Amino acid sequence: MSDNFAGRYNGGVSFRRFPPQLYALMAIALLCHVTMSGGRVTAGLYVLRAGYSEAFAGVLFGLYSLLPVLISLRIGRLVDRVGVTPVMRGAQAVLLFGLLVPVVWPGPAAVVVTALAGGLGFNSFMLAAFVLVGQASGGDRALRTSMFAWVMMSNSVSAIFGPALAGTLIDHGGFRITFAVLAAIVGSGLVAGRFVPLSLPGETVGADPGQPRSIWLLLREEKDMQRVLMVSALLAVGWDAFQFLVPAIGNQRGYSATQIGLIMSAFAVGAFAVRLVFPWLTRHVGEWRLVVTALLVNAVAFALMPASVWPPLMMTLAFILGFCTGGAQPSVLSLLHQSAPPGRAGEAIGLRATINHFTGLTSPTVFGTVMAVAGAWMGFGAVAITMLGAAQLARRGEHPPAP
Repeated sequence: MSDNFAGRYNGGVSFRRFPPQLYALMAIALLCHVTMSGGRVTAGLYVLRAGYSEAFAGVLFGLYSLLPVLISLRIGRLVDRVGVTPVMRGAQAVLLFGLLVPVVWPGPAAVVVTALAGGLGFNSFMLAAFVLVGQASGGDRALRTSMFAWVMMSNSVSAIFGPALAGTLIDHGGFRITFAVLAAIVGSGLVAGRFVPLSLPGETVGADPGQPRSIWLLLREEKDMQRVLMVSALLAVGWDAFQFLVPAIGNQRGYSATQIGLIMSAFAVGAFAVRLVFPWLTRHVGEWRLVVTALLVNAVAFALMPASVWPPLMMTLAFILGFCTGGAQPSVLSLLHQSAPPGRAGEAIGLRATINHFTGLTSPTVFGTVMAVAGAWMGFGAVAITMLGAAQLARRGEHPPAP
């Protein structure tokens, strides 16, 4: 790794410390995430406006996590073996296919394909990106955490515009036009990626052949990795629940698609804002302390949401949720890299994706069913209780028991 890039990191972020390829990676990740965040809102509202129940919409949201649950570990091994660029290009092509299907053949079955392809494509792209960033940052924990934050900031920017763009397009052009525009966006990223190298200094290809144990055996033996993965999964439950429950309750209250999109975008604004101040946070707050605080605040915000009938108040709570969740995620990824065996970062991140997407597959269905049967208070209350449990688990990482 070049001295210009790695150097000695003193807690601040300087753009000059990052190689030019990182900006290309951030830009293409932004285009992918615009289509993912906008596509989820579009698919969910499509089935709700067509008269299907919140439970069916929850199943549709869960389908975004089905294929990542089944093959993320294999994708991680593939990244370790062949490198990031082939995986990223294939992931973009899958995203493009999924968005074109409802343009050519609109209907409930088409948005099911969109959900399956969207989940697989975006998850595979970001899995490869996280492996690349972890390798390029070397052994510098502060630099690694901040680089994760900056790459994820591109997702925050796109998540601000994705739902708002989708809602506006739905209100003014309909669902078919919305899917076509999202397909054009991810297609432009695929074309641009053919001309921009995405490899970074420090990238390695090929897993360590001297590690015979399976990742599942390592997981049983590595208690720190177990804790990080469990907290990561519960943090993802809150994210997935927000992405489903807010459009559902907004539809119940008669909000327009534009209003729902703006509430969703407020979450992304919060995630973007925290990543702007992340270098300061990493200097003053430990990784586990940041995660614990974020989960506790999330629990309070979810508990208050059913009482917040005024859209601007919903936007405020969404901003708070985005700020806390967006601050916790880079810390979780850094903790996972710390606990992963050398040379097996792809597998470790693939395992995280498998577990997180399993919760993404089940939690929208569970919370959607709870909301349909027992109402919004019970749906949001169940998420709040889950966040409290996750905070208690994270406290054990911050203050591990004496051996």
